[in-house]
Amino acid sequence: MLDEIDTTVAPLDCGRLFDLLGDNPQQVQDLLSTLMPTDVYAQAAAYAAYLNERHNRMTNAGLVLTAWLRSGVISRERAQAVLRQRQETRP
Repeated sequence: MLDEIDTTVAPLDCGRLFDLLGDNPQQVQDLLSTLMPTDVYAQAAAYAAYLNERHNRMTNAGLVLTAWLRSGVISRERAQAVLRQRQETRP
């Protein structure tokens, strides 16, 4: 199933990630582990926009990262690295 998603470019296909989160969160964890921390944040932002548009949710990248952390999709260390990198690159 990982072969179906292009992991060379972030953001990844959000619709496919949505399906995978329900079916196999481990595959989402594997996908996100291939991304640099700044790309994980970009993915979280893209996924939040996807949820807002397609599923009428009001969320943002920070909430998506928190949800991924709570569900075990990303580790605490990875989430901290993503947020630290985000703060360092923020204008």
